[in-house]
Amino acid sequence: MRIAYVCADPGIPVFGCKGCSIHVQEVIRALLQQGHQVELFAMRWGGEPPADFAAVPCHTLPTLPRAVSQAAVEPRQTGQRELTLLSLNLELRLALEQAEPFDAVYERYSLWSFTGMEYARSHSIPAVLEVNAPLIQEQATHRGLVHRESAEAVAQRVFRAAHVIVAVSQGVANYLKHYRETQGKVQVIPNGVNPDRFTKPQVPTQPSDDFTIGFVGTMKPWHGLPTLVEAFVQFYDEFPRTRLLIVGDGPERAGLEADLLDRNIHTAVQFTGKVAPTEIPGLL
Repeated sequence: MRIAYVCADPGIPVFGCKGCSIHVQEVIRALLQQGHQVELFAMRWGGEPPADFAAVPCHTLPTLPRAVSQAAVEPRQTGQRELTLLSLNLELRLALEQAEPFDAVYERYSLWSFTGMEYARSHSIPAVLEVNAPLIQEQATHRGLVHRESAEAVAQRVFRAAHVIVAVSQGVANYLKHYRETQGKVQVIPNGVNPDRFTKPQVPTQPSDDFTIGFVGTMKPWHGLPTLVEAFVQFYDEFPRTRLLIVGDGPERAGLEADLLDRNIHTAVQFTGKVAPTEIPGLL
């Protein structure tokens, strides 16, 4: 099959190091291994394609104008950014039409994109939508959301157009049940691991004789790092030959480091900063 993979989320650099970036790459990699042809439509690249993506045509979707490209603080700027992203659906439609024909469309759900699923419906080909999080709630809680009604309308529109909706967890599936448009469409496929990345004997790249508790990921508010620190403090009080190894970077790091310093436990915690995906097996 010839499949169009769509990722219209400006927060996902598809060839970057974020967890969402790796997820995009691994889903495409799995489709390629099954013998499908995949064309990638994305707004951000975040680096060069992996070597095994040499045969994957990459279509760059229009990006946000510089004035609204960054996450805004003022509601007016945030609202402008949301409306601009919504307007880019026409550009995605044109990009798909110029690259057609396709046998299916696979889209990673983003707040303001509905074109991939509607394009597939209009061409009578399978429309598969992957949902990774309750994005509307996440955006409203952690970033700010001005046009919530519009975001809900987009969600209903894209859920209605999709033939199949893939939820990456039962929690996401439960969230999707609140939408009438998702009924009978949701399949839970949990996030997995590509075992090919772990076939060789792994040599630890951060060895230690201390009992190690680890975190791997982008330090975002919804990843529960304050809970991890609280648990580690209690554990460390009883078992001082323990360390906390935090792999990754993100907006929560500064607050986390300050909290560890206040608790006088920072010497037991090691931060690696952002690392390449190829380094993760050795760190684990």
